[in-house]
Amino acid sequence: MNRPYGLPQLLLHVSPVGTPPDDFPDGVAALVLAVELRDREHVDADLVADILGLSRAEAHLAELLARGHKLRDIAVTTGRNYSTLRWHLQNIYAKTGVSSQLDLVDLVRSLCSVPDAEE
Repeated sequence: MNRPYGLPQLLLHVSPVGTPPDDFPDGVAALVLAVELRDREHVDADLVADILGLSRAEAHLAELLARGHKLRDIAVTTGRNYSTLRWHLQNIYAKTGVSSQLDLVDLVRSLCSVPDAEE
């Protein structure tokens, strides 16, 4: 999803609705939640490492993924080999019990504080 320059990236969560509750409008097939990714909401890699039991390298990778960066872009930006990052990602999956990047991002982002309703 493209946004005008200067606006924060959006993280989209889409959940299919099996049989919607009675108070849902007819024809609802999914619920969509759009969350703006703001720099102040990022989780510190040290916190990720401590809470999830990850190495420093694994926690840094998890944080960058949670901030919306793609694995290949992380490889280019950090000068690390893509296959090395894939290896770290597999270790993260094993340590955290998740099986996809989306699940990992959700887990890491859950460590963030929810913005105030006034914002």
